Amino acid sequence: MQLYRGHSDATCEPEQWLASLSKLGEELDALCDAKADAQHKLDEARREVERASTLLSQALQVTREVEAAVEVQLENHTGEELEVRVELRYFTACALWRPSHRARLIRDEDAGDSIEIETLATIWQHTGEKWKDIPCSFSTARPTQAAKPPLIQDDVLNTRPKTEEERRTIQVEARDVDISTASSGKRTVEEMPGVDDGGEPLKLQAEKPVSPPSTGRPVHVPISITTIPCEVETIAYPELSPVAHLRAKANWEGAHPLLAGPMALLRGDELVGKAPLGFVSPGEAFEIGFGVEAGIRIKRIVRDKDIPRKLTRWTRTERTVELHVSNMSGEKRNVSIIERLPVSEIEQVVIEPTELPASTSPDEDGFLKIARDLGPRATDEYRVVYHIDKAHNVNLNF
Repeated sequence: MQLYRGHSDATCEPEQWLASLSKLGEELDALCDAKADAQHKLDEARREVERASTLLSQALQVTREVEAAVEVQLENHTGEELEVRVELRYFTACALWRPSHRARLIRDEDAGDSIEIETLATIWQHTGEKWKDIPCSFSTARPTQAAKPPLIQDDVLNTRPKTEEERRTIQVEARDVDISTASSGKRTVEEMPGVDDGGEPLKLQAEKPVSPPSTGRPVHVPISITTIPCEVETIAYPELSPVAHLRAKANWEGAHPLLAGPMALLRGDELVGKAPLGFVSPGEAFEIGFGVEAGIRIKRIVRDKDIPRKLTRWTRTERTVELHVSNMSGEKRNVSIIERLPVSEIEQVVIEPTELPASTSPDEDGFLKIARDLGPRATDEYRVVYHIDKAHNVNLNF
């Protein structure tokens, strides 16, 4: 064995090197764990210091406590003892409320599906007053808001003569139109009142006295709970989303209207999200979506094909929409698929469906509803084919 200067002449076996290296690794792991624990304690200590500093700064703040006194003088000229009730009403700032709701979907095979809607009043108060066990009533009137007419502004319209090119061609662009019908359900009354019942403010009463603290934080106050029957279906719009949603349709049967506000959505005891709710009058039909139905997936494929036409100056485009629907759950699902066909508003453009799924037809707005039952782990395919015919002088941006 050749020895180098400065090295020991003692030999070392590979097993000893491995044992020493393993021991060094264990010590390194222990040091890393100790460093992580020390860093965790340091971070916790810093957070404690920040919390203590925040509490100290809040304690050092100078707050003003405003006290008001009311003196009432009663004069009795009858000479007899009278019992008089005095009621004091006043306005205070830094107190407001907003309506909110909580909708719970209840699925019951025997009793049927229903929705439990709880109306809440979310209140904030930072008046500095101590409100303890007070009865609350909530009004939509705003006495402190001055009514003023809207400002009138000029709406300038300009005209110009068309060019020769514009006279020869027609520009047609696809656009989306909002359907005026709020829901496909049927109202139980003929005429629906306005948002405030024809201008009269609404007044809602809390179920029990409350004690909201003067901290400016929101407090939810229950007003009423109403359970109504509903129709539940799994609906999908493949043009907008590849997943299906659970939708419930019902007629509102509560004693008071549902005011517009945020609504928490629950399936049984499971929170599935939040959604805005518009104004709903008693007897009006409305819809609520209860989140995504995770077991349903839809793939939508669109293909366009130009078809030559002889002896005519019209052009034809064949559009094919393929829908691949999959039920990845282990239960049978009933799915309603809504596909949209374009609707022409001019004579120079004609839309003609040529192939539709069995037992389906589009309505006057072009919506095609495909309602099918899908078995567990089943997949189905549907085809929608229609022709788009346009005149030679039409530029179609579609």
